[in-house]
Amino acid sequence: MSNDNDPNVSDDAPAGEPGDERTGAPPPPPPSEPGAIGASSFTPPTPPLWRRIPLRLLIGGPILLLIVIVGWWTSRGETSADDLQAGDCFAIPEADEFERVTNQSCDEPHEGEVLVVVNMPAGSGWPGSGTQTAVNAAFDTCDNQIATLDLIDENIPNDAGVNIFFTGSAEWNGGDRELVCYIYSPSMLTGSVLAP
Repeated sequence: MSNDNDPNVSDDAPAGEPGDERTGAPPPPPPSEPGAIGASSFTPPTPPLWRRIPLRLLIGGPILLLIVIVGWWTSRGETSADDLQAGDCFAIPEADEFERVTNQSCDEPHEGEVLVVVNMPAGSGWPGSGTQTAVNAAFDTCDNQIATLDLIDENIPNDAGVNIFFTGSAEWNGGDRELVCYIYSPSMLTGSVLAP
């Protein structure tokens, strides 16, 4: 095909080369650099949520939750020995030193009940030292406090006795000289011994 009207077009130029106006197609655009204006920006699809959570969180999260649940389960029904108050019923710990006691309902058979909590005066000897003077002073303090209480005699078995819990040596010497005076019975107590 010949174009007589355009002097720039020659019949000798091969078809399809840049500048070939015989095909009617514009020349292809030059390749663009990544990030240049007009460059194609490909956005990969967003992975599902579970694939975006770090592996340590997927594994560590459930383990942490399990630890919290086990801790709650094992501590339920327990009270810190520091939090015992008059009228609390509990199972007497077998260990000589402990931090927690197991709560028991006062309406059900129980091993012990707190009668009074006393703070011993400064200069009082630590009852755990084994000196008879310190032990006697602690029991005398409990006996004097218990003598002022209104007790329900029919709820006190014949084999009942009074005993004490006290803070550790470091706490005692640091000023925390709390003494927990409680009643216990090997045959179990039934009902509170403290009058309402």
